Amino acid sequence: TMLMTPERRRAIWAIY
Repeated sequence: TMLMTPERRRAIWAIY
């Protein structure tokens, strides 16, 4: 997914 979209928050939080 592109980290430029609102999904970036989910992707980042998914790692933590």
